[in-house]
Amino acid sequence: MLSGDLSFLFGSNKTVQIVDFSRNKFEFNLSNVVFPASLTSLDLNHNKIFGSLPEELTTLDFQYLNVSYNRLCGKIPVGGKLQSFAATSYFHNRKVAVVSGRGGSGGVGYGDAGEVVARMVSNVTAV
Repeated sequence: MLSGDLSFLFGSNKTVQIVDFSRNKFEFNLSNVVFPASLTSLDLNHNKIFGSLPEELTTLDFQYLNVSYNRLCGKIPVGGKLQSFAATSYFHNRKVAVVSGRGGSGGVGYGDAGEVVARMVSNVTAV
């Protein structure tokens, strides 16, 4: 298993497209990471990554995203493709509010102790 701070791999001047550092022990604040515009696949599941998902993720053309089993918190930014991924892409984090962008379907996420939180969302314009 690898550990440390991966944030140095990212930046607006990088041209990385696919990142898969899943199932390691990386620990850094995702809130401060600047992602390259070329990024299409991000798999950071099962690490110790903390912070929140940056708003700029809504501008990226993701084909795949999985940040489950980390220490993330906050709301999933609304826009882009972030709401098109299954709620399982965000499961098992500290306090992540997951809302589906599929026009009125239920949002599912995990709270502090891993309890399931579900709610119906009638209009997904802001969370």
